[in-house]
Amino acid sequence: MLNVWKAGFALTFLFGLVLAQHHHGGGHSPKPSSTPATRVNLVVQGGWIRLTPPTLKDTTVYMTLLNPTAQNLKLIVGTSPVAQMVMPMADYKEQKGGQTVQGMRAVEFLSLPAKGRLELAPGGKHLMLMGLKRPLREGEKIPLTLIFEGNLQASLELTVQNR
Repeated sequence: MLNVWKAGFALTFLFGLVLAQHHHGGGHSPKPSSTPATRVNLVVQGGWIRLTPPTLKDTTVYMTLLNPTAQNLKLIVGTSPVAQMVMPMADYKEQKGGQTVQGMRAVEFLSLPAKGRLELAPGGKHLMLMGLKRPLREGEKIPLTLIFEGNLQASLELTVQNR
């Protein structure tokens, strides 16, 4: 059963990657700004990174982000020293030709409203650590930088968990 799950995850990911490359012009991240980034302080609740088998080169990131500021934020990309890319994604389920099709696709941004929250959870919106540079270990703390529209950044650290 685990091998079926792994194969399903891999196929779903590959489908999402094809869509991401198409949607983002070949998978390139936005160009960094020449002006220094402004730090934005967010509250992170229940954040974690999914532990995957060492053969998989991508994994998911989940958390709830609380925005205490009066500014609407758009999460457009992220960075981490353990991955080549950190991309915002959303799971979907649609009916096509009488069949239910589900998977994930890249999105341009994830909205975090002023004084509001953004849920990144299994089966919904999430971040993908793509192109892992090495296998992750359970319990390991991984640094992430979230990059928002307007050259705003938030730094955080999440733990790798096997769940």
